[in-house]
Amino acid sequence: MLEIRQRSGPTVTPVTTPFLGYSMNTSLVRPSALSSRRGIAVAAATDAVLVACDDAEALLSTSERERAAAFRRPSDRRDFVAAHALVRLCAAAVLGEGPATLAVVQCCERCGGAHGQPVLADRSGWHVSLAHASGVVAAAVAPAGVGVDVEGLDTARFAHGLPATVMTADELARVTAAASSGEAFLRVWVRKEALVKLGVADLDRLARVDAAASFPELCWLDWTHAAPPAVASAVSHEPLELVSLDGLRG
Repeated sequence: MLEIRQRSGPTVTPVTTPFLGYSMNTSLVRPSALSSRRGIAVAAATDAVLVACDDAEALLSTSERERAAAFRRPSDRRDFVAAHALVRLCAAAVLGEGPATLAVVQCCERCGGAHGQPVLADRSGWHVSLAHASGVVAAAVAPAGVGVDVEGLDTARFAHGLPATVMTADELARVTAAASSGEAFLRVWVRKEALVKLGVADLDRLARVDAAASFPELCWLDWTHAAPPAVASAVSHEPLELVSLDGLRG
């Protein structure tokens, strides 16, 4: 039997801080305030998710377990399992169901492979997204299309010239002028990845998309995960609420 372990979390004071023109959100919704029709997003340490679930891998489908087993590095395998477990915890919290009852399916529109945008099977009207980086994972669920991404605070990619290929001229100027160019770049990058997952942007044309201005009608959450240090972003056509891993279980 799958056991979800519950722990009490700290109170978080709402704070909004501008960053690159984004409104940084650190206000967590209390479990009792979760709306059955409001989308949520969460980021958590891989280890924390695996500890919260007595057997996280038991939540996964056969296809997901096969994909997990294909990773050569154990750490990558753990990140994958944790992300796929976390998206079920998110959906379970909103739908009021057990995570073990929820099936997440992925099928690439191009090749038919078991990857691509995840879909919550047999739950029409609900959309999910997930992401994993080194030691940290994120997930979101919403009654409209949704995309989420998370990245560890590693500045190496900024130094390797990637920003110029994926950012507009205005974005590049803002990032270059930032006190921490590496973090600033990652803030832009997670937003663009979230847009791709939402289906409104394409990886091949990210340099034409301004993550702050191109889609003013969309609803954003941008936040920082403390340990391990990471930045995350979630986007949807409807408002999203930020919750903690502990908050998912009450």
